[in-house]
Amino acid sequence: MRTTLRPGNIKNCLTILVLFFVLGCRQSYHSSILMENLKLGKNLKSTGKSLIKMDYGLTEVISPGARIDTVLIAVHGYKSTGYEWVYPLKKMAESGWQTYFYRWDWAACPDAAAQKLKAEIITIISDMEPTPHLIIFGHSYGGLITVLLARQGIDEISADFHALAAPLLGFPRLNEMCSDYLGIPSGQINNLTQWRTVHDMDGAFRNMALDPQLLEIEHSIVINLPDSTDGHRLGHNWSISWVIDKYFEGK
Repeated sequence: MRTTLRPGNIKNCLTILVLFFVLGCRQSYHSSILMENLKLGKNLKSTGKSLIKMDYGLTEVISPGARIDTVLIAVHGYKSTGYEWVYPLKKMAESGWQTYFYRWDWAACPDAAAQKLKAEIITIISDMEPTPHLIIFGHSYGGLITVLLARQGIDEISADFHALAAPLLGFPRLNEMCSDYLGIPSGQINNLTQWRTVHDMDGAFRNMALDPQLLEIEHSIVINLPDSTDGHRLGHNWSISWVIDKYFEGK
């Protein structure tokens, strides 16, 4: 049986092919999750597991009408189970700005991880016009990566960097994993805010003789978190929610 393609059919076929190509390209560099699927309460832990099972790279948190003049990026810590980022990501997306969760390989050493994050960021913003302002929140080991990225810069793109409960001095496991890692280069870093937990209240750091957060960086802003909030200890993971609430307070 012979099929004749009429002009209208050809046009429809071409439209489908173009849509397939565009969507395919969009999905090739990042995955996505709907903001409404960031479930809290009894679903918090399962939502966290779904986040940390995402492919390596940037996962977009899709929210209706998100503006792209500013892009928010969250960078998780070493062996994260994801739950600590569910509420903060929801809060970030509700701000009305485009929001991403960065899933990275925690077997990587800091310098390589920072370079990979930089490449991922350049990929997503390359098609945005005008070039957006970036706000990057890195927690724990992710904060260390964020500060290294701040030191490198992102091709003259304007950005604010936030290191949350970040072991900027290094830590024993890092020294074992990455014997060639030389630490954060000295010198000033503009647009960097360090959010430091109370050493004795931070479950990741309190057994260390020296608080690994205490690295003085010229031109950075240091904000010391309280030891508790609403009568509960403000520890390593829940510090993220406190910081995000403070940051978006009144915005």
